[in-house]
Amino acid sequence: LEEYYSNHPNTEFSYIGDEQMYVVPENGSYEIELWGAAGNYGDITPGKGAYTKGIINLTKGTKLYIYVGGFNGYNGGGGSSTNRSGGGATDIRLTDGTDFDSLKSRIMVAGGGAGGSTVSDTFNNISAGSGGFNGVGSSWRYPNKENKDHSFNATQTTGYKFGIGENGTTVGNAGGSGAGGGYYGGLKSTDSPSGGAGGGSSYISGYNGCNSIDKKSTEDNIIHTGDSKHYSEIYFVESKIVDGTASVLSSTSNITTGNKNDGYAKISLLEKDNDANISNKL
Repeated sequence: LEEYYSNHPNTEFSYIGDEQMYVVPENGSYEIELWGAAGNYGDITPGKGAYTKGIINLTKGTKLYIYVGGFNGYNGGGGSSTNRSGGGATDIRLTDGTDFDSLKSRIMVAGGGAGGSTVSDTFNNISAGSGGFNGVGSSWRYPNKENKDHSFNATQTTGYKFGIGENGTTVGNAGGSGAGGGYYGGLKSTDSPSGGAGGGSSYISGYNGCNSIDKKSTEDNIIHTGDSKHYSEIYFVESKIVDGTASVLSSTSNITTGNKNDGYAKISLLEKDNDANISNKL
């Protein structure tokens, strides 16, 4: 665990391939923004990462755990034998670690994009991004096949695994790309030869349409509540989820049309607040 004790209310987190910790410096209202990682591309354009943001009230001294996804697959991206792994998700957790209890403590997730496929570079459709409630599109298929097969993409309740994208496999003369990580990770291509893969889904506690899991859930038995709020009762307001294919402007990074690189996170103090009775205070 890489620990980060912040003495400044506005803090940015880049990819380091490990957990990072944020200690809340002041009681108040904070905006949290996350960018999922793009997939690893090789010589083909990969899927782009999603963007999420929301406002939450936090108490001084609270610890949040930040996992910034990598385009090499860190934090749930599927692997690939051809160096085209899916992008990892970027998320905020209440519990640190690498086990399922840590994974299910996520209160915000920005899904990662799928890796680029090894099919001909004459195609001009991007591979899967991720965002909205579900992964977006699916990547790179031969011209005689539909270029956007949504069956490979993660949703709020389905995907390869909770938090993990599927590894790509070589079929025929093409090496498949890894799927994006996310709330649920995407699925690999079932094409022959292999095409691209699906993007991961995103999640924000309290966001209309998101489907949270029950605290009793285990890795082998995930139970969805049908409620948008996380079991911790911690939730965001004024939240937003943007697809990896859409335009997302940031004053602190070069992310302008979905994230093309490693993931990224930003926590900003909006207003100090000494009221300890706000319903979504953590």
